[in-house]
Amino acid sequence: MTISQIEIRNIKGISNECFKVQLKAFKPNLLVAPNGFGKSSIATAFSSMNSKRIDLAENDQHKGNDTLAPELSITIDGQKFTADITQNQIRQQFDVLVVNSGLTPKAKKNYGRNPSVSLEIKPITICKIPPKAEFSYKPTAAKANFGQNGKILTNISDLLKDSRLLDAIQGVDLSKFPQVRIQTAVKAIVDKVNQQNGSAAVISQWILDNCTQELRAVPILNSISERLVQYGAADSEIEGFFAAYQIASIHVADPKTFSAATDWLYFVTVKAHYQDLLANFKSSTWQWAKVEETKKRKSWLSTSPKPTNYRTDSETSSRLWFSSIKPYTRAARNRSYWSSMRYLITWMTLI
Repeated sequence: MTISQIEIRNIKGISNECFKVQLKAFKPNLLVAPNGFGKSSIATAFSSMNSKRIDLAENDQHKGNDTLAPELSITIDGQKFTADITQNQIRQQFDVLVVNSGLTPKAKKNYGRNPSVSLEIKPITICKIPPKAEFSYKPTAAKANFGQNGKILTNISDLLKDSRLLDAIQGVDLSKFPQVRIQTAVKAIVDKVNQQNGSAAVISQWILDNCTQELRAVPILNSISERLVQYGAADSEIEGFFAAYQIASIHVADPKTFSAATDWLYFVTVKAHYQDLLANFKSSTWQWAKVEETKKRKSWLSTSPKPTNYRTDSETSSRLWFSSIKPYTRAARNRSYWSSMRYLITWMTLI
């Protein structure tokens, strides 16, 4: 997927411009341009969109004239998507996020010398820190509840701490697992398994030969099992099915704790991602932002190093914009944000 063209009309300093670009998916794209080029106008065009239309702030109207209708169009693989005051085709297909840098200029008088200025970046709140919670899971209890052949259940303690669990259950409505029809089908399978004799390996092979179609007929178990195998969190389809069975059973036993535990796992996953992301920018000579927890406010922040001072006669200023466009997803928390990111467009200018 490639964005080949961006057209903007009547937004901030742009009256009518068509930018020919080659913004590639899954790669950072850097636009460097002089002051006055329209970088902030481009960012404003994207940030002014809501889900239905462009809603331009008064101070972003072109020439301050509210009769000049704003419009933004992007062309992706030959297909054009348009947003204006009556429609938003872009947001129907994509999520759009524009994050401004938050740079704040500071000035200091130095009597008898040239004054100095610095650029400060306010801490960015990435997310709130949820209460720490763990899944209510004990392998021995799970095996006992299954029945005499509970030995076929693998220990999923490590899976419950793995971000792949979030991907496996995303979009799966575990609240439906207690439904009579589903429970009847699952109980019939469990009863058949508990009637078998032999080792765990022998029984697993019997299940593969005799119960696979019945397991696949339970949508909740089938969906989770397929993803666990796909993501490498289960070695076989049968192992995936019975891991899914345990996950669903944990949810049924205590939905509230299950939800709290997934919230905590999501936070830990995002935290690790940001730490790795920022670590990639570090060098021996360049200070970079860091992430830290503020327990008083129960927030997780990204903070920047102490400001660098500049002499006013150097006439130095800096602005940084980050914008990302990714495929639209209706997932409530969009846990696959980073894995599904399509575009990262970074505008940066040092003037």
